Amino acid sequence: MDPEADDVRALHANLIEQYAFHARLTGSEFHREPDVVWYLSGRPVNFLNAVVSATFAPEQTATRADEVLAAFFDRGLPFRWWTDERGLAGDLNGCLERRGMELAWDVPGMTLDLASALREPAMPDGVDVRRVRTTADLREWFAAFAAGFGFDPDDAKPWLEAFEERRKAEGGPKLED
Repeated sequence: MDPEADDVRALHANLIEQYAFHARLTGSEFHREPDVVWYLSGRPVNFLNAVVSATFAPEQTATRADEVLAAFFDRGLPFRWWTDERGLAGDLNGCLERRGMELAWDVPGMTLDLASALREPAMPDGVDVRRVRTTADLREWFAAFAAGFGFDPDDAKPWLEAFEERRKAEGGPKLED
């Protein structure tokens, strides 16, 4: 992928905003620095603690990586570090591997120009898109989410707590039981 292409920049921006959304959870920290974006939820789930984007100058890669890693190590939290082609010049992946990290997933990014997309996309048979309104709906959503990302469905508790905190913080309606 061309790291300068508009759709690639949109993918990076979307990932950052996804984590900014998660970071609005009670007690979360969101850090948007000139060369790195990262956040800590304080929850023991690596998806909820992450380095989302890093564009370190090649000569600063090791130093900056150590500075950011310290925030997670000092708190003893599991976390993930999203890497992409922007880190190649400074060998960010190699730097992280030398610090004990390993590649868990190689996740492709896909884009769609919504302005030219179908106005009414066909919904595949058996797909039901609806708002989560009940605790049972939230558990059903998490089961699908866990299956899609390879999470253990028994790890639902921190996620359910996080969504409940977010709902309360934003004054959303209480989930029905």
